[in-house]
Amino acid sequence: MSKIGFKIQYYYSYRGKMLKEALEFKRSSRTGQNKLRLELSRDNEEVGSIALTIDQRGVVLPSCVGFSVEKSGEGYGERLLLRGFSHAQQIAKDIGLNPKWAYIYYTLAVEDEVNVVLPLERKVTSFGFYSTIFNVVADQELRELQAEYPNQPQLGGCGSWIMLMEDFTARYPHP
Repeated sequence: MSKIGFKIQYYYSYRGKMLKEALEFKRSSRTGQNKLRLELSRDNEEVGSIALTIDQRGVVLPSCVGFSVEKSGEGYGERLLLRGFSHAQQIAKDIGLNPKWAYIYYTLAVEDEVNVVLPLERKVTSFGFYSTIFNVVADQELRELQAEYPNQPQLGGCGSWIMLMEDFTARYPHP
């Protein structure tokens, strides 16, 4: 299985701290899947990461396994979400894709309480994403994404938040 990709590192100051972003993109020649991983570090210590899948239908974030923040309350999670989706949109454009949706989903284990997703719910809705639990959107690409992610109905529950990528790009231009 061969992969095509690249790695880039950025250094910049954020709130008086020196941060490093390590961006890695891989495309599997066997499956055609496009994966983006963005790690954020401060003082050589990882403070969070985001892992996204990119295709023509959308940029997808599995929030339970694809998003982690080690230092909460300092804006790093917000930064990872916004920069991760922005980088994904730019890379998609560079490789000839035009994803329609920004799609974040979660799955719960049987023993999980629904309120474990509330902090993420508050954050992503403040960015303009909306929950698909209460909003039905008749769109073929979105239905395909929902059928594929999450694909584990035996769990305790699942949900997702969506935004059109063109709306995301208009709100949050590429950094």
